[in-house]
Amino acid sequence: MRTNTPDLAYRCLAAVIGRMPRARRDWGWAMLAELDQLRSRGARWRFVLGAARVALLPPGPNRPGGYGVLAVAGSAAAGAAGGHLLAPATGVGAAAAMAVLAAAAAWSLAAARARAGRWRRVPAAQFAVLAGLGACLALVLATVQRYPAVLGPSIMAYWAWLLFVAAVAAGYLAVAWWLPRWRRPVRRNNLYALAAGVAVAIPAVHYIEHPSLHGLNVGGFPGGWAWLVALLAPLAAAFVASGSRGRLEDGLETGTWAALLSGLTMSIMLLAATYRVLPAAGGSQQIVAEAHRHGVASAAAWLAGNNIGGATILLIWLPVVAFCLANLGVTLGCGWAPPPGTRGLEATGHQPGGQRRGRGWLNCTGWWATTLRSAVATNSSSPSLRPSANSRSMLAR
Repeated sequence: MRTNTPDLAYRCLAAVIGRMPRARRDWGWAMLAELDQLRSRGARWRFVLGAARVALLPPGPNRPGGYGVLAVAGSAAAGAAGGHLLAPATGVGAAAAMAVLAAAAAWSLAAARARAGRWRRVPAAQFAVLAGLGACLALVLATVQRYPAVLGPSIMAYWAWLLFVAAVAAGYLAVAWWLPRWRRPVRRNNLYALAAGVAVAIPAVHYIEHPSLHGLNVGGFPGGWAWLVALLAPLAAAFVASGSRGRLEDGLETGTWAALLSGLTMSIMLLAATYRVLPAAGGSQQIVAEAHRHGVASAAAWLAGNNIGGATILLIWLPVVAFCLANLGVTLGCGWAPPPGTRGLEATGHQPGGQRRGRGWLNCTGWWATTLRSAVATNSSSPSLRPSANSRSMLAR
C-alpha cells in the first residue's frame, strides 16, 4: 500500500501518466496501483522504466518491439565503437555522431519491418540507401584518419565540419524513414529504383578504377558520362514506374529512391577516387601551389578536405536535380499510360465514361503523349499508302 509521502519513482510514473491520452489514462492509474505493491527500490524503478517505455512507445503494428529496441542500442554501441576504433583522429564528437546515426538507421529498419510484417517486404531500396550512406561515412572517416589535417586548425572548424556532415546524413535517414510511411512500398517500384542505381554505379565504378588526379583537382564534374547517367537514370525509372500503371504515386516513389541512390553513388565515386589518388597529390605542383595559397602545408590534406566538402554538398544538390528530372519522367509516364479500362481504345479517341486523360498539371503533357501514341497506333494499324491512278499515270509520263 502506498505511503502518505510518494517516493521519486511514484512521482516520475505519475508525471508520465499525466501526459498520456485520456483513452489510455486508466491503464496508467492501474500501473500506479501495481507500483504500490512493490517494496524493493530496485524493483520499483525497473517497473517504472518498463511502464514509462510502454506509455511513451505503446506497442502496435507499426512500432518495433523489444528486439527492435535492442537492435537500436546495439547499433548505437557499434557505431560509436567503430567510429572511435577505426578513426580515432576524428575525435569523440565523430564517434557520438556515428552512434546517433547508426541508431537512427537501425530504428528506421525496425520500424519498416514492423509495418511490413516480414523482412522480405521491407523496401529493398531502403537497404540500398542505408548501405550507400554507410559507405560514404566510412570513406570520410578513412580519409580523415589518413590525413587528420582535413579537420582544420581550430575546434570551431572541426565542429562545423562534423555537424554539416551529420546533418546531411540525418536528412537521408529521415527521407528513408518517411518514404515507406507515406505509402505502402511497391516491390516493382523498388526494383526500378535499384536498376537506376545499378546503371549509375557502372560508370562510377569504372571511374574509381581509373581515377584522374587532374580531374579531381580542377575538373568540375570528374567522372565524365557518369554524371549524365546519374541525372537520366532517375528520369527513366520514374517514367517506367508511372507508365506501367499510370499512377503518379508509383513514379514519385521510384523517383525519390532513384534520386537518393544517384546522389550516394556519385558521392562514393568522388570520395573513393580521391582516396586512391591522394598519395600522388604531393607530386603535382599545381595542387601544392593551391594548398599553400590556402594556408595548408599538405597538398593531399588540402585535396582531401576540398573533395570531402564537395562530396557532401553533392549529396544535397544532385538528388534535388535528379528528383526534378524524375518528376518530368513521372509526367511523361502518367501521360503515356492509358487509364484503366481504356487500353486499345486510344487510336479511336473513345474513352468509356468520359474519362479524362491526366490529372491537373499532367493534362497538357498527357494530351501530347496521347496524340503521339494515337498517331503511332494509327500508322501501325492502317494499310500502307498507295499512290493514286492519276499519280501513277503522271509518273509514267
